[in-house]
Amino acid sequence: MHDRSSLARRLTAVAAAVVAAGFLVGPGASALGRSAPTPDGAYPFVARVDVDGRLCSGVLVAPQWVATAGSCFAGSPPAGAPTKPTTVTLGRTVPSSTAGHRFPVVELVPRGDRNLVLAKLAYPAAEVAPISIATTPPASGEIVRVAGFGRTTEAWVPDRMHTTTFAVESVGATSLAIVGNPDPEATTCRGDAGGPAFREVGGVVELVALHDKSWQHSCFGESETRKGTTETRLDDIAGWIAQQTPSEAVSTYAHTFQFRNAYTDRCLTAPSTNNVDRAAVYQFTCGGQFLDRVWRIEQVGSVVQIRNPYTDRCLTAPSSNNVDRAVVYQFTCGAQFLDRVWRIEQVGPVVQIRNVYTNRCLTAPSTNNVDRAELYQFTCGGEFLDRVWHVEPTKWGA
Repeated sequence: MHDRSSLARRLTAVAAAVVAAGFLVGPGASALGRSAPTPDGAYPFVARVDVDGRLCSGVLVAPQWVATAGSCFAGSPPAGAPTKPTTVTLGRTVPSSTAGHRFPVVELVPRGDRNLVLAKLAYPAAEVAPISIATTPPASGEIVRVAGFGRTTEAWVPDRMHTTTFAVESVGATSLAIVGNPDPEATTCRGDAGGPAFREVGGVVELVALHDKSWQHSCFGESETRKGTTETRLDDIAGWIAQQTPSEAVSTYAHTFQFRNAYTDRCLTAPSTNNVDRAAVYQFTCGGQFLDRVWRIEQVGSVVQIRNPYTDRCLTAPSSNNVDRAVVYQFTCGAQFLDRVWRIEQVGPVVQIRNVYTNRCLTAPSTNNVDRAELYQFTCGGEFLDRVWHVEPTKWGA
């Protein structure tokens, strides 16, 4: 037998090495015992959280913020950039599919009095609506739906998100006790930590809590006979969450971003005076009010194309000259061409922008730090500031 604190740690412990969502998922935490597979596209706000191979669940609470369990980070995570590579996948019911999108996490905001951390995405999840947070606690006996990507009764690593319903047994100062209803054998399992419990009333959903810990009764591979699941309350701190997760203003060009180089402090810019295919992109003093210096990040399966709204052309790698220092240019967008799609990869609080075809990264001219200096590709190296970027939402026209 294990004590309850031990089980809390085990909720986010090692599960298995698998390949999912286009990256290697190492040992991790798991889903819902005695639950049902989620239909494709349902509950897109439910997040799959990967912390350096440790698997958890989460929920989108603002366009650029996901709430999850602090225990997913092996203890109380410090505020600031994650100390281990962390990604969030949204809109992907089946982990092995290419639906939805995966985001690097660039900042953590922990809550000291409960098992909760807010994770800031490198850029907003433009295609997924956040869930609203309840401001009143659930009543005893109220039915809530829970969801997660962890283990089930039948599978160590299930092939899709699972959900089921629970009844609230009691409400504490910072937590809820819940029990499976109508199936009393239902429970949360490894990998569900940080996933949501939410109301469904008249087609409207409200987030009331996050998965904290359970005895894992009925989870695959477990022999525990004790039952019980504990959730972290959110309704009483909805105001605090809102203060920590401000939303950017929406403009005519909603969801545009500027890419600011960490070394040169200048921004990726399209050739507005030479708007033709193969015109080189360059760096320029940042100015989010200028359309040639802001970009749309458009999801294409598990990768993105980066489109300039002024030239309506996309960032493109030199596929016919795949060497270091080959100039990067704009070209008519075409997501079927690998030289025109990219992976945005977290490196602490910044990102590197890696081309799918050349496997090299967008790089600023560190030895020629002036406006209109052309950008090029170079072997990726997140430790070099000229090869990493800040992704900053813009308020175009504001």
